[in-house]
Amino acid sequence: MSKKKKISTARFVNAKITSTISISLVLVLLGLTILILFMGNGLSKFVKENMSFSVMLDSDVTDAGIQRLRKNLDGQPFVKSSRFISKDEAKEQLIKDLGEDPEELLGYNPAQDAIEVYLHSEYANSDSIAVISQVIRQQNNVRDLLYQQEAIDLINDNLSKVTLILL
Repeated sequence: MSKKKKISTARFVNAKITSTISISLVLVLLGLTILILFMGNGLSKFVKENMSFSVMLDSDVTDAGIQRLRKNLDGQPFVKSSRFISKDEAKEQLIKDLGEDPEELLGYNPAQDAIEVYLHSEYANSDSIAVISQVIRQQNNVRDLLYQQEAIDLINDNLSKVTLILL
């Protein structure tokens, strides 16, 4: 009888250890899944808020006009931030990208003054950008609006796929 009791007690202890380990592993996996979801949402927001587009300005715009336009853009609910890029800064970037001075080749500086606009993540999708584009194009001193629609669509599609996989 004592031998049966020892075997029964040993099985009970083994069952306790096995169930404790199993529950611990399930909780660790659940915690990791939740952590990955939170990190994925943060990454998605980071990527969307670093997408930008360029507002190309008229060549005869004054500094006051630039400041007024920038203040107006920064006041919009969809704009996270904006940054003015002068003709000279754009020319330096062209020289860095091309490896030669385009002004020597063309005889003039082809770069324009521009404002780089960064959106809040909620507005960084195709339909919102189409509406935002119309709003910005109606502003004074705006010559053109440049953004890569295909790249934005690709980023949003990939983020949707990653979110679906994580869920």
